[in-house]
Amino acid sequence: MASEDTFSGLFDLVVEENCSMPDGLQPTEPATFRALSVFTTIQRDQAIHRLNLIKYLLKAGVRSFTEKTITPLLPDLVTEFGNDVPSWRTLARWWSLFKASDFDIVALVPQITKGNSNFKADPLLEPLIAEAIGRIMSAERPNLAEGHRFLETLVLRYNKGNDTQLQCISSEALRLRVGKITPFEEIKARKGLTAANNEFRAIGQKIKTTRILERVEVDHTRLDLFVIDDIYFIPMGRPWLTMLIDSFSLSVVGFYLGFEPPSFVSVSHALKNAILPKSYVKENYPQVNNEWICSGLIELLVTDNGREFDDKDFKVACAELGMHVGKNPTKKPYLKASVERFFGTVNSRLLASPPGKTFPNIFERDDYDPEKNAVISLSKINLLIHKWIIDDYQQDPNARWTNMPNLSWSVAAQSFPPATYNGSIDELDFKLGRRFEPKLRKEGITKDKLRYHSDRLASYRGRYGDHRVIAKQDPNNLGRIVVLDNDKKEYFFVPAVDFDYANGLTLWQHNLHRKYTKEFIKANYNHQDVVQARSEIIDIVEGCMAEMATGKRKKISVTNRVRAGRYLEADRRRELPSPNTSETVERNEKKEIPFSEESWDEDVDISEWTSSQVRK
Repeated sequence: MASEDTFSGLFDLVVEENCSMPDGLQPTEPATFRALSVFTTIQRDQAIHRLNLIKYLLKAGVRSFTEKTITPLLPDLVTEFGNDVPSWRTLARWWSLFKASDFDIVALVPQITKGNSNFKADPLLEPLIAEAIGRIMSAERPNLAEGHRFLETLVLRYNKGNDTQLQCISSEALRLRVGKITPFEEIKARKGLTAANNEFRAIGQKIKTTRILERVEVDHTRLDLFVIDDIYFIPMGRPWLTMLIDSFSLSVVGFYLGFEPPSFVSVSHALKNAILPKSYVKENYPQVNNEWICSGLIELLVTDNGREFDDKDFKVACAELGMHVGKNPTKKPYLKASVERFFGTVNSRLLASPPGKTFPNIFERDDYDPEKNAVISLSKINLLIHKWIIDDYQQDPNARWTNMPNLSWSVAAQSFPPATYNGSIDELDFKLGRRFEPKLRKEGITKDKLRYHSDRLASYRGRYGDHRVIAKQDPNNLGRIVVLDNDKKEYFFVPAVDFDYANGLTLWQHNLHRKYTKEFIKANYNHQDVVQARSEIIDIVEGCMAEMATGKRKKISVTNRVRAGRYLEADRRRELPSPNTSETVERNEKKEIPFSEESWDEDVDISEWTSSQVRK
């Protein structure tokens, strides 16, 4: 087993802080990061594969990467990873690069060299290559060398049967072809539906652990509590609870409470809560008596088979944080049951508003059942969860008196403390951010009806013009995004143009604001008033034109005359019968207020918004 320092070093992160920050942001925040996500899928997969090989050797007890220590383990590596295992010299070189970079996974990214990137095999070979790749991907344990031998056999048979002299592609060319297989095709062909062929097939059984954070399980549940806003009592819906449980101590190491359904967003929030120290508890929840001592970097995160755990951003984020991800064939029911039992008791006792409360029609929710769902404020439910986890669950021994989560964690941390996160909170938010590829235009970048721009972004556009860029967004804070500078292979911050509104605002809150605004406008819209206004506008314009014709208003400008003429012309065109009917539609049923393209913007004007103002 590798030393504690070795495993701790595997999770160190690299931050570059030599760039100036955009206006409006804190000067102490890091400006750029090195990230695995900037590379191609093939490069990322190779880097993760190399890291897995190194970790296997470390866990096997290798402390010095030499021929003597590595060669005896090569057969085991082939058994575990297939034939894609290099020589001991290559493994030693990878370890040297990894160690010299302070254990940054980016150091393991293979360099793409210039060569015949446009190489294409003879078209007659393509069906044979496809058949060989299909055999490789469908194998229980894919073997590239065996796949290449199979391809050579196919080519030989084809040449004999068709009197041709086709040349088989090299094993390296075949490897590159296999590397271009999409993740969906790879999962479908290689893993199938059974846990036996799963990449983490041994995780399905109960695994004994020897230290805290060696194995952490994650699970979701939706609460029967209906949450309302503390100040304005606006209904927010039934929240989701995502919890992370340490298998060794059975401690709750982190959670997420919110309205994001099980997804990359909810899991990333829970991971952030688990990784960072819980120093916020004493200040935010003085009613909590004990300290929440659980934090650190997770070695193995065990998930169920939810779609959110197949998310590419989730996998890359876990790799950058040094975490393995495994899957159980079925969910662990005990965790969800304990949470539901706890809240079943809370539902009948601690309520912010009596059950059966009704709301105005504008706020009605389909999932609200006044006979079933109690109503509770957002602040109180957060307090309840922290109080229960820290003062109840963590301090309470099990029925057999063989484990008490807080005590088990404390004792284990003394003998083998978990690896700690040494980077900044901003860097962690960046790692757990959501990747997207927006179009960079003169106006900047628009995401979720919010616009982002900065001097550096404008300068970057000046080099390449309008084009798609790679960016990341923290759904928990829409105040800024990070954009990839493809020249420097680094991300830089870009603030929201309306920073005062967006800073600290979650994506869920923003979408709620937009929905509320839309519903408010609908509730206050009177179609007959608008029809009457349109009719009055027509009367005014026609009167104006009549006065101009009789010479009573000599001072009307040419521009205004043209505008009035354009309005009446457009109105007359709307009165013409449709090509499919001979009837003339009534004027008041056809007229619409015209807008030029320059004056129409479907985005909501949020320049003066605040979170509190939106709820009024």
